[in-house]
Amino acid sequence: TEHPRAIFAWSAWEESRGLPNAGSGADVLTQAFGVNRSEPFFLEIDPVGRTLKEIFARRRQGFLSLFHTGKKIATHEAVKPADLPVEELEDMVLRASAALDTGNFRGFAQEVNAYGNKLAALGLVASHTEQALHGVRGIPGVHGAKGCGAMGSDVILVAHEEGAALGTWAKENSLTLTGEFPV
Repeated sequence: TEHPRAIFAWSAWEESRGLPNAGSGADVLTQAFGVNRSEPFFLEIDPVGRTLKEIFARRRQGFLSLFHTGKKIATHEAVKPADLPVEELEDMVLRASAALDTGNFRGFAQEVNAYGNKLAALGLVASHTEQALHGVRGIPGVHGAKGCGAMGSDVILVAHEEGAALGTWAKENSLTLTGEFPV
């Protein structure tokens, strides 16, 4: 049976799709599903199959840090669904999810990079994000990074080892650490 929160989340998502200039709706799904948990988890979203799956990191091999950029681009102004190779991106997400679920942190980080690189190749990464990604990927102990939100503009996700020196990079790029999760 389907979890009541998942039913509610998909109903909220479907309602949001009818709004003018609707974005991807990922934020609606995560908020409606409820992300207030005591233990960090990831939510795998499959809009085609209408499934939501919680994934908890099994081994603590590294960290995911989220850095807010202070900049936002409205999804509907930047990305049109026809612009995206949805199947290819979904495959990357599924591989990343499987890697995280089995404790393969480096495999997860590799898929994070692949996804980010694909968006960059499509011209779907804001210039401030490209600059920040270029800098962070050269820091020892960083294994993966990508922008999140429309054009990767809102948040930079960094997959890294404990102790990776991200402070100077964050300051140079005017980024604010908003969360760090062991994975």
